[in-house]
Amino acid sequence: LRCGASTYNYQIISNLFFPLEEVRKFKLIQNYEGNTAYVSFYDCLDYFQHTSRLTGQNNIYCNNCNQISDANYSNKICFMPNVLIIILNRGKGLQFNVNIIINEEVDLSNYTQFNKEDARYQLIGTILHYGNSDQNGHFIAICKNKNDGQWYKYNDSIIDRTNFNEIKNTGIPYVLFYQISN
Repeated sequence: LRCGASTYNYQIISNLFFPLEEVRKFKLIQNYEGNTAYVSFYDCLDYFQHTSRLTGQNNIYCNNCNQISDANYSNKICFMPNVLIIILNRGKGLQFNVNIIINEEVDLSNYTQFNKEDARYQLIGTILHYGNSDQNGHFIAICKNKNDGQWYKYNDSIIDRTNFNEIKNTGIPYVLFYQISN
């Protein structure tokens, strides 16, 4: 911030990590249904790309002005991957007081720097958590079969046919898998 110089660090990442409680606070979401606040997928992306200030022990050395300075920091998505993996974190002990509204299709064209025409995604699978904490509970997978277009629930050795509503209305999503539409 002292001299106005900018630096860029390009990284290839295979997943996005969304801390849902921090997203709720960032978006000032107070709409509780029962004991649960809901954030949207787009709220999470807004949080991921917001600008933060690095100060104090977090300030950086600037190669331009050769001084330690406060700085602004933000994440930007340059190119979209073929498969987008979203990991949802609810904080200590998986306190399920913040949940995400799941969309079967998402359009990320407003969140990528390039290739905006290739930014529509379809949900192809999720891992759900049933239980009250990371110490107890059960994980299941629900995935869409690419050959028949049907949703299937994988619960230990039992495989059942299901639909998107089960993902949307039951369990607690822990990981979401989206595939680029084209």
